[in-house]
Amino acid sequence: MGELRADVFLYNKRVGVLEKHVKGYTFSYRRDYFGPSLSLSLPLNEFPYNSETLFPFFKSLLPEGWLLKQYARAQKIDERDEFGLLVNNGEDLLGAVAIKPIIENE
Repeated sequence: MGELRADVFLYNKRVGVLEKHVKGYTFSYRRDYFGPSLSLSLPLNEFPYNSETLFPFFKSLLPEGWLLKQYARAQKIDERDEFGLLVNNGEDLLGAVAIKPIIENE
């Protein structure tokens, strides 16, 4: 699997990039972003955050239980594919955060 990337927005302003790769996940704030941080667990930082699993902040944006199963079934996405579900529903999240896939030119 190659690297998958998504832009992360807060109040319609691009704040950073979330990436899924072989070793897990990386979130980096944009160098030109000087607003509030996304969460207390992801304070504004010039260095990238790395995690073997999806960051709890981003995971909390997904539905749980029965509703997660319905989303996955309707969109034909494996319910364990948290990144896929997050990106596929990222423009319709609760609150001020939006997540949009970055489509790389091949």
